Amino acid sequence: MAVSLPARLSNLALLALIVAAGTYKVLVYSQEWNDIALWQRNLFLSGDAGNPWQYRALSQWIAIWLSSVDLRGWWEYDVMRTAQTALLLVLAYVHYGQLGFRPRTRFLGLVMIILLSMLSLRPSTYSLDRFTDAIIYLLAGIALFGGWSLLLIPLAFLGSLNRETAGFIPFMILAKEGSALFSPAKRRQLAILIVALAAYTAAFFGIRAYYSFARITIQDTASRLASAFLFDVQRRGMWVAFFTAFNLLPFTSVVALPWCSAYLRRLFWIMVPAWIGIHFLTSWPREGLMFLPPIVSVLIPMTLHLVEGAAAWDRGPVRARDFVLGARRHPPEHVAPDPAERRAQPRPARHLEPVA
Repeated sequence: MAVSLPARLSNLALLALIVAAGTYKVLVYSQEWNDIALWQRNLFLSGDAGNPWQYRALSQWIAIWLSSVDLRGWWEYDVMRTAQTALLLVLAYVHYGQLGFRPRTRFLGLVMIILLSMLSLRPSTYSLDRFTDAIIYLLAGIALFGGWSLLLIPLAFLGSLNRETAGFIPFMILAKEGSALFSPAKRRQLAILIVALAAYTAAFFGIRAYYSFARITIQDTASRLASAFLFDVQRRGMWVAFFTAFNLLPFTSVVALPWCSAYLRRLFWIMVPAWIGIHFLTSWPREGLMFLPPIVSVLIPMTLHLVEGAAAWDRGPVRARDFVLGARRHPPEHVAPDPAERRAQPRPARHLEPVA
């Protein structure tokens, strides 16, 4: 049964209000007064930003392009942060609808994103690449559940140019298909995963070859992963920022596991432990925004299952356009198939009556 027009318009109005208010608050919390963003840009332009910052190029390229455009007095970093936040919230609303959540539950998810982003921004300055990273993950999820899994190939490529943490994007196909991915019927999806992984790898090494390879920079004077790990875990400020970013989400996500869809459960085990472990070993996790992609794509949707229970998935995911205004979800058997799979399905035989 379709949702009435007044209900759709009210959902759209509330979405616009949340996006506008959230974008403003995140922008205010993003502002900095010590010109770190410009300092990082100058290092990037001179090729001296170091590893891995020199290779997180996509967001820097966009900001540099915006600096050449007449923004009528607006700072390009403010413009980019405004666009990033608005796009992130809209995409999250769409993707959470694909996962089967009602509009009111999705609005709760958006509020959680806004609050966690604001709390995590202070030690991270603008962190343009972190927001872009989360946006690309949400686009990948929308493409995957919308029947356009081929788009994961360019998204993995662009994600690798933006930040090396985009390497989990190809494995979102594995999270969706599970062990069925290795069956003959899912051969095409397996091929897309392999090609997307190759695209990520090509961009990963290509950007390093373009700017020349450099030894990875680890905080303090640590030269080994073990030393970097000990450097992280012994600092009180790191733990404060870490739990500020995650808050109670790790605990609520684990509690919600029995109610979550198979997709979210698989993606949780594929992505979250590895993401946290890699950042503890190779970086300084005091910057909470580096955990934004798993928070937005995995932990918040899992927590929302505590609000709606298992029925949120039972209603089934659908195409993005079917629920932007709050339309009801179709039952699982009406989930949009991949276009190529739809064309490959055999057509029913036609029986012609003999002519008398």
